[in-house]
Amino acid sequence: MAAPPTFSKGDFSRDREVKGSFRDWIDVPIRDKSGERSSTTKKRYCVTDSPDHIDLDALEAAFASPLVWWAGPPSSREQLEALVQNSYCFGLHLDTEMVGFARLVTDYVTFAYLTDVYVLEEHQGHGLGRSMMECIHGVLEKWPDLRRGLLITNGGSGAEGTYRKVFGAVDIRERPAKEGIGELIAMEWRYEKGK
Repeated sequence: MAAPPTFSKGDFSRDREVKGSFRDWIDVPIRDKSGERSSTTKKRYCVTDSPDHIDLDALEAAFASPLVWWAGPPSSREQLEALVQNSYCFGLHLDTEMVGFARLVTDYVTFAYLTDVYVLEEHQGHGLGRSMMECIHGVLEKWPDLRRGLLITNGGSGAEGTYRKVFGAVDIRERPAKEGIGELIAMEWRYEKGK
């Protein structure tokens, strides 16, 4: 088994009320030259909510790329820092490289809006996006008063299937494709505590 990633700043052992308290490992079999998955050789990815491990340079590059076409880059580094600081963010890392990201806009009590979810193209196709969503869902299930989550996704991308399976999300509104943007689907999921 591969050694766990090490990071140059921050410390996972810090005890915070919410942010910085979550970490999970995802082992992904590496494909050999023939395209077969190895049963012994794996890459080890880490999903964490530690703010110290959100790579602002990587995030800025992703926002400026077609990968995160819906968001576009923040107009300044200060806005990017505020976006991260004022949201509940999750980073997906391979060693020290941040290769994926998701954030929740939330009051940390009853509501969470999931947005800006991506996995770099060279790391796609291994179920990492779904694994990251399962980690986030696991965190949200522990919030005792959380009632609802919302998101908007690009129809036809396959992501909506992941949201349905992981969160139990259902479509609440669709917008047909227009202006060079594919169909958009607004989805929600609900948490019923104590039932």
